[in-house]
Amino acid sequence: MQNEIGNFAEFCDIFAGSGVVGEYFNKPDNKIISNDLLYHNFVNLNTFLGIEKFDESKILEILKKLNGLKSKKDNYFSSNFGNLYFGLENAVKIGLIREEIENLYKAKKINEQEKFILITSLIYAIDKDSKHRRTLRRVYQKRDKRA
Repeated sequence: MQNEIGNFAEFCDIFAGSGVVGEYFNKPDNKIISNDLLYHNFVNLNTFLGIEKFDESKILEILKKLNGLKSKKDNYFSSNFGNLYFGLENAVKIGLIREEIENLYKAKKINEQEKFILITSLIYAIDKDSKHRRTLRRVYQKRDKRA
């Protein structure tokens, strides 16, 4: 791009998705404009491209507490996704963590940027547990012993 247009001050990523293109061009002198229809992409984009201040040590402390949460009580996430895309026990924990993040935000213990960072951390973590991902891994391992 540098060869084609030279220096630029604004970059617009119309179908931003995960935000990797915008992140690539995200420099202190550049304004990044990102657009996407999906809420989880909006959250990810704000996590990686947001300008609101956040307290990294507070986020790390909250993540430790969230990882230690335990419950057997059904919630929205476990009722809708447990034993479907995720094991029931993990779905209960995912739902509990998501609800706790929202409670912290509503109680003004975290700002919006911190909320987005915590939700994105949860999204990235749950991707490692999905039944779909494990099924695909087994399929690939049968096809290619290196997988």
